Amino acid sequence: MNEDKMETIELAVREQAQELTKISQEISSVTESLNLLRHEVTSFSEKLKKQNVTVNTDTRAIESKLDGALLNMNHMIERALNKMRTNVWQLYFQMNGPKWTVVLLVVLTFLFLAYNLWSNFISLKK
Repeated sequence: MNEDKMETIELAVREQAQELTKISQEISSVTESLNLLRHEVTSFSEKLKKQNVTVNTDTRAIESKLDGALLNMNHMIERALNKMRTNVWQLYFQMNGPKWTVVLLVVLTFLFLAYNLWSNFISLKK
């Protein structure tokens, strides 16, 4: 029984050793690739430092689109503000408040004015 255990342990150790050698080879290839990439990047950055690049761009199309977008935003804001400016009476009638109070006030005002007008008319006749 000890021999079977020893054989399985030896087999497991061999497999682990093989996996470790594969991993170490992969790590070394990755480090070589990184070093090569680092060398390429440094050489490219040195080439860029040596070159003088001037770019002339025409931004009129982008500016016109931005101006149009800003105008649209201004119109949207103005429309929103105009919608917010409603009349006090419109607000009252849009609410679910008692509308009979307004009607009563209007009728009483009309009757008061009619009474004042009628009394002035009668006093002028006398």
